[in-house]
Amino acid sequence: MKKYYATECDPESYDYRCYYDEDMAVYDNIWAGGNSRNFRETNGDLRWDVIRALEDSYYGLFERDDATEEDRINIVRYYFKKVNKEALTDSEIDLLTNLSKMFYECSKQDENDIICQVLTVLHGEVFEHGVIHGSCQGDWLEIIYPESKKDLIPWIEAVLFATGTEFRITEVPVEEDELDDAIHFCAYTNLWRDADIKAWLCKEIGCSPEELVVRKISGQHHYVKYDYEEI
Repeated sequence: MKKYYATECDPESYDYRCYYDEDMAVYDNIWAGGNSRNFRETNGDLRWDVIRALEDSYYGLFERDDATEEDRINIVRYYFKKVNKEALTDSEIDLLTNLSKMFYECSKQDENDIICQVLTVLHGEVFEHGVIHGSCQGDWLEIIYPESKKDLIPWIEAVLFATGTEFRITEVPVEEDELDDAIHFCAYTNLWRDADIKAWLCKEIGCSPEELVVRKISGQHHYVKYDYEEI
């Protein structure tokens, strides 16, 4: 009987960019970074644009003795622009002014909290920050994200640190001996329980559990072959 086959892929060939790349992070307004020793930054402009605005505005707001109140308001309006193009309110101008001063004086561990407050004003939705982890002690990244994307973070964590599972799935039901020639597509999941994985695969394919065969890697074998020359 022909069935759908979902085969776990070789983890050595995994490329996280197939499932969450720079463009996706930009679209979602998500930044990940801070561990430059081991990982490259994702969507760096989201965070660094705010840092530059905070640092550049500080001089005009607090270092100029001749700056009037109107000057200060215009400085904030110049460096901080709402995504929806609306004008900043008086309370938002006051908040951004204070955040500029706080950022100049804060410790590194408090930077992302201030940056999230700025992003909340500019994007009109609450931003949060935290740390995501891989399977090793050195596998970590700081992350900034809109509250509306919070449910997406565990999946992004699994993608960036390759702690999930990638499957190669036949597009149509086939016999087992037809697998090598079958047309496949790939999908990735952060689920780890076998029952959850099978339910997820059935949903991805649109089939019943009886129509699906799931093949997970259970072992790895290495073979050594020798060449010989006559003497």
